[in-house]
Amino acid sequence: MIKDWFIIANVHRYENLGQLDIEPTEKIEIETGISHSFAHVHSTTISFFRHEQYGAPNDQFSFAKLKYAFTF
Repeated sequence: MIKDWFIIANVHRYENLGQLDIEPTEKIEIETGISHSFAHVHSTTISFFRHEQYGAPNDQFSFAKLKYAFTF
């Protein structure tokens, strides 16, 4: 059924204040995908994930994710 399918979208924009950074660094992560829920507690998702650090062209990457979730 169509009600078992849904779309996900997440955007995270944050400052990294870690001990190894000389100064704070602003980052963004974007994820979009499609999920299928089955048997009330199981779901699978395939999505596209992108990470970027502003002002740092060497800290950018993206990949596809395949996830399985068990909810209880």
